[in-house]
Amino acid sequence: MSQGATLLIADMSTTSFCDSAGVSALVRTFRRASAGATDMRLVVSTPAVQRVLSITGVDRMIDVFPSVAASLASPYPGQAEPGNATAKADSDGGA
Repeated sequence: MSQGATLLIADMSTTSFCDSAGVSALVRTFRRASAGATDMRLVVSTPAVQRVLSITGVDRMIDVFPSVAASLASPYPGQAEPGNATAKADSDGGA
């Protein structure tokens, strides 16, 4: 049985700007998480960041949620029941 996290949540809810470097970092992190069988989710609440993720297609690669609570409430692969997950939250104020 794996001891690693099964869910990675990048909390970008207070991020107001995301450029190509931030998008690249998100994609790299997503690929590393996927390689380790970890589901990744983004929490985004600002329209500017949502637009960048939409234009670049990142929102089609990584699930985007309006809040951490919403991201945790949605089932993901390997989750036995709601609230019974190993999760890591990553606050990122300026990716």
